[in-house]
Amino acid sequence: MPYKCLFTSFEWFHILAPSAEPGAQRPVQYMVPQYDCSRDMPVKPDPREFISQIEQESEHLFTAGEYAQARRMLRRFLRQKVTEAIRAELQLLVGKSYVDEGKWKKALENLQTAKKTAEKTRNHETLASTLNYIGDCYILKGNKSSAVKFFNQSLSVCRKQRLSGNILARNISDLAQIADMRGEYKKAIPQWNKAISIYQTLSASRNHAYALLNTAMLRSRLGNVREAIDDANNALSIITGLGPKTVRTDCMWLLGSLHAQMGKYGDCLDYMEKAALEAGALGGLELARAYISLTIVLIELGAFDRARQYAEEGLTVSRRLKWNRGIATYQGLLARVRLSEGDFVAALHYTREARKQFASSGHFLVEARILLYEAEAGINLLKLSEARNILQRVTSIATGTDDVLLKSNCALTEVLLLTARKKFEDSAAKKLNRFLKPLKRGWFCHYMKAGYHQADFLVTGGKLDQASRILEDLYAQIRTAADALPEKYRTLYHNSPTVKGIAKLVLELEMEKTLQLTSVDDAIAALEDVRDKARLEPAEPTGLPPASGVESEFVFRSNVINNVMGMIKKVAGTDMPVLLTGETGVGKEMLARRIHKTSGRKGRFVPVSCIAIPSSLMESELFGYARGAFTGANEDRDGLFLAADKGTLFLDEIGEMPLEMQVKLLRVLEESSVRPLGATKPVSADVRLIFATNKDLEDEVRRGAFREDLFYRISVIPINIPPLRERREDVPALVEHFLGQSGRSKDLEKDALDSLEQYDWPGNVRELRNELLRLTAISKGKIEKHMVKDDIINPRAPASTETLEEIERKVIHDVLQKTEFDTRETARLLGIARSTLYEKMKRYGIKRTES
Repeated sequence: MPYKCLFTSFEWFHILAPSAEPGAQRPVQYMVPQYDCSRDMPVKPDPREFISQIEQESEHLFTAGEYAQARRMLRRFLRQKVTEAIRAELQLLVGKSYVDEGKWKKALENLQTAKKTAEKTRNHETLASTLNYIGDCYILKGNKSSAVKFFNQSLSVCRKQRLSGNILARNISDLAQIADMRGEYKKAIPQWNKAISIYQTLSASRNHAYALLNTAMLRSRLGNVREAIDDANNALSIITGLGPKTVRTDCMWLLGSLHAQMGKYGDCLDYMEKAALEAGALGGLELARAYISLTIVLIELGAFDRARQYAEEGLTVSRRLKWNRGIATYQGLLARVRLSEGDFVAALHYTREARKQFASSGHFLVEARILLYEAEAGINLLKLSEARNILQRVTSIATGTDDVLLKSNCALTEVLLLTARKKFEDSAAKKLNRFLKPLKRGWFCHYMKAGYHQADFLVTGGKLDQASRILEDLYAQIRTAADALPEKYRTLYHNSPTVKGIAKLVLELEMEKTLQLTSVDDAIAALEDVRDKARLEPAEPTGLPPASGVESEFVFRSNVINNVMGMIKKVAGTDMPVLLTGETGVGKEMLARRIHKTSGRKGRFVPVSCIAIPSSLMESELFGYARGAFTGANEDRDGLFLAADKGTLFLDEIGEMPLEMQVKLLRVLEESSVRPLGATKPVSADVRLIFATNKDLEDEVRRGAFREDLFYRISVIPINIPPLRERREDVPALVEHFLGQSGRSKDLEKDALDSLEQYDWPGNVRELRNELLRLTAISKGKIEKHMVKDDIINPRAPASTETLEEIERKVIHDVLQKTEFDTRETARLLGIARSTLYEKMKRYGIKRTES
């Protein structure tokens, strides 16, 4: 098991190594055991060979997220007659399964048992590994002191028994991780260097590369970005051609992040494009991880619409994969987007949601950064006393750490507080001024923001000369950064709040002649005009794949899709609601865009993911709010319905909308008007509504999870998009289209195409597209059959995709049928009370008539 934790270079979130992320399950559609678990174990097995086979199969199941199945296999062997040494190894693997799943209590129970067995048999290597995983449990619990205690115990066993290799390196890496979590970056780097030396000796390329990435991130946190880039490039050179694509993707997005830290956005976008392509091919957790860095860069460039789209999709993917840290990270990113856009109420909500997640994980530095976002939102909402309390709390956390960025943000927050109070304190200005030089060296975006607010603060204090000197340097940095950007990004960057604020200060101080500007008034007016246009037509980032896989055309050859297109053509010109149904990845949003485009409506197409908006924010997001509706609502704000006036509102994942919001949506459908939160009068809205879901809404209605009256209102025109496995004749056309986009339309061998046609594509068009992106990335000449993923060439038996609720409903219904709906007998057979049975029957919509 490699090290556990990967820290980003220039932001506040943590990302775990793919194989060790607790609770984050990658979607693996097909899985088959490599070891025949149905047969009995040999009477005298070779312990080494036996444990090796079991470890391989266990790791395979862990990677697939099949933790329960792995434990069933391990416990089957534990029930047989095995040596105590083998028993200790099996108990360790059971405990590890719970660690990987994030269930630290269960993990501790099993690992303590494994520890006793290992001590009894003097199995020192197993004991060292067990102690290490017990330390992991305490990290999950948020108890770093106990974690350090067990890592040191494991390390002591390694030294006394002269154990080297992975277990020794893992303990050193874990201690480095703890130091990192505490903000002791200078202490952590030498520890990582020791681990790097061991991995290098072992030729463990994957672990060696990840250790280098960790070191790179620590160097970047100290502002040594050039050294960090060297480490990241070394990791990339080690892993290229040897390790899994996940490591290469991590190298790419880290290099992009590091170049963004230096303000080299042109180079940053090149790396981000490669990372996005490779992550798109890998899908799942890797895609969610790569989108984090991409979202941050888009925020820095002022591309807020696109940043929000990536963040919302990343949040949706993280929730689907149960990646709690990813959920918290994306909530923090959405808070940052809303802060940049000036929606401080929504920002405040997202910071609080993210803080709840991070508070329980023991990552107090991450929580501290989130708190500063909360303070900034509070300052803009004039909640100054709350912001002051937060600042004092974070300042005490930052003291004693090596975290320069956190300390500088504390100084900046103090300046923002004083500016809001219209007070000037020379001590606060000097404190922030001390951080400007290190920020300029290692955190470009933060330097621009801190420099702008420092200049604004100095103007408030009448120190115009100092403010002018800062502005001169800021403007030079803007020019350098903007010149390296594509035209689309350059426009958005010039329109970002910090850059516009700097321009207005330049105008206020009449510095246009000093900076050799021509007509600053005209420039700012032009920027305002650009912003208005950008709001109507959000720009697509150059070279990067759309967040939701939306393409410009829907490619097909099948008759079934031709019929769908015919239906779309008929209904596009009407104003009736349309319900698009189909599995994930079939192209529902793309068809919704097509309906809008051919409808002739003049307004915008506004896509909204119902699963990405917290239920407490959904009403104000959709309908807007009036001034005074709640604390912090200092002005009227239009919602997404009014943003889509004269256009189309696309409500994706409508099956995830809370019941209380369904009532309000039904009223909007009936009255063709919306009432902003806190308003007394409704506002008419000419909006075409298109809904989409991958759920069976009729079944949701039966279960009571979706309102029946709303279902009938939104399904006036239902259109089902069949999965790709039911229209295989579309695969060659899609392959030609996607390869054509990369300029390689004639480079696919027939055997490879045949494999792609025969595969069922559970992820549909999106999965096919990702596979073709992967193939174009790894092949230099023709794309041959052996390059196609093994799971596609040799599909394995699919694991069950039924949820626990679906399984429980089926079991209850089957027993009821066998007992001819005798509830007393059914409850007895199931071992539950009759009242519990009635409750479950009501929840699952099971009625006697179903028999």
